[in-house]
Amino acid sequence: MEKLDENTIFDGYNRGLIIDWISQLKYFTFVRGNLNSYVTDGDEFQADFKYDGRHDLLSKLKSIGVEIKELKSEQPFFKFGQPVDDNNSLTLPEPLKNFPDLIQPKNIFINGYRIFIYILETRFWISISNSLGDREWWRISSKDIEVCRQIEKLIDVSILKPSRTYENENYSRYINRMNYPEYFQPE
Repeated sequence: MEKLDENTIFDGYNRGLIIDWISQLKYFTFVRGNLNSYVTDGDEFQADFKYDGRHDLLSKLKSIGVEIKELKSEQPFFKFGQPVDDNNSLTLPEPLKNFPDLIQPKNIFINGYRIFIYILETRFWISISNSLGDREWWRISSKDIEVCRQIEKLIDVSILKPSRTYENENYSRYINRMNYPEYFQPE
């Protein structure tokens, strides 16, 4: 992995503040947006968790207060690989690939905090960004770090804690202890 240079990691942020924030987190990782990429990508805090089957997935999400909705048979939904009417693209429910009767949670609220959850075939991630809902949606803020801390308290008392995985975080965009140990105090 080719590391990002320090100027890129902290571009637009106070270096000391970011290091302070990320070193306080137990589960969330600071992820820089795809640089020079499409305009809908921004910085975020993210945590990935493994699951083993439907029951495990539903149990783990329920342990932090997330209920997955079922897709009703007559309900229109997003179909992978098929064109979508732009007017409906953001409102159509998206079924899980491995459990097509269940709907991706995406933007939801936990204890009043807006978060994003996306479920893949063996893992899901929780993402926190733009908690202020402001025009600079691509930047993380002190409100985002506050939301991370609150969600981490839920994770501490949930069955999620032992399922945290870093397997997919070996990219330079993930500013974590594994990729950038120089920014973290030894645990």
